[in-house]
Amino acid sequence: MSFDLDDFMVARQHDSDHAFLLACLAEMESGTSGLSSLEIHAPLEVMARHSLLPLVDAPRRPSARRNIAKAARDFADVAKPPASEADEAPDFTDRDDWTDAPWPTVGRSLGEAIRRPRNLRVLAKRVLQQVGGAGHGQILLHHVLDADPHVRRKLLPHMRMFVRAFGEDQSTAGGAVIPQVGPLLRASSGAIDEFLGGIPRSTADTPHTGIRGVMARGQGVEVAEVGDSADGTPLEAAGTACVAAARLMLTAKTDMEYGWSHCLTLSESAWGFANRGDEDVGAVVALSYVAGFVSALGFPGWSSLAPDASTSATGIAALRQALASASPEDAAAICLGASEDVAREAWGEVISQASGLEDAHLVKYAHSCFRSAARKPEAERVFLAAATRLLARWLAR
Repeated sequence: MSFDLDDFMVARQHDSDHAFLLACLAEMESGTSGLSSLEIHAPLEVMARHSLLPLVDAPRRPSARRNIAKAARDFADVAKPPASEADEAPDFTDRDDWTDAPWPTVGRSLGEAIRRPRNLRVLAKRVLQQVGGAGHGQILLHHVLDADPHVRRKLLPHMRMFVRAFGEDQSTAGGAVIPQVGPLLRASSGAIDEFLGGIPRSTADTPHTGIRGVMARGQGVEVAEVGDSADGTPLEAAGTACVAAARLMLTAKTDMEYGWSHCLTLSESAWGFANRGDEDVGAVVALSYVAGFVSALGFPGWSSLAPDASTSATGIAALRQALASASPEDAAAICLGASEDVAREAWGEVISQASGLEDAHLVKYAHSCFRSAARKPEAERVFLAAATRLLARWLAR
């Protein structure tokens, strides 16, 4: 059931950020009925916005918190009571049973799955194999795993929403030519870049249809031999895939930028599971997502942007001016050449502006970029530039 946003903000104005999050999630407990766009994105938006709150500057914090509550209110407007699914203890304990268990059984036992590491590894692998709208379930699973017990309890019904949909076959290739990425798990970053640049455009009717083919096993073309460059690790390959996704945002055409934003948010989530210990499957999925988006949207070329030489003289003032004048390329170039101090300020500026705006995909992309930069500091400026360019493109509308 919906609630009055103004009344909610007045009642919760003195809450801590954590208490405010719990109150918002409580308003979303009316349930979910399926994988509508709003039901997919609202819990992810709420969690991304909350995660970024510590970086939002004081003047924009009220707007940032209001946008969290608004996402919860919009969800409550359409949510319907779910079917009764008690969090019962599972009637199986072996890993093999989890591998083959029907999704409804897993859904009923989801709380127990998250409490048992031996089952969590299998659950993560199965979640990673979902694509299309259900692919967002892997992003939510990260939030569930990272949350404290109080927040986790309120997120479990939303995770069950995805689990209920996982029984559907969402891996149809749909005409897409999706390369098999297994041989790239130990390739160099240069070999991965070359591979991505050579992927042909999909013949699928729509980009979404093509992207749904990324996990279609046994279809597509074989990857060329990577020769003596095959000395990396799957974890490094997953990170390289995400850096590539951010670099592709720097050349994305205006009508394709939200497609490329999903390219990173989904591959970054798979990279996160690689960091949690599932290196091989996480890397395969991260590479497959980037390859799938390149196939579906068309390879836009690697960015020729160069760092702005004036950054050291003007710093954050130049970035603010570029954003105010809606100059995406200038803003991205400033971030690519930013010093450590300027980069720190730039993250705060970009996250504060994105959090103050109502666009869900923008703030989720900023969140993925920030997490990616923390995992791969040597590529921090690339992720910062990508987040900044999407923000500037939004402001230019």
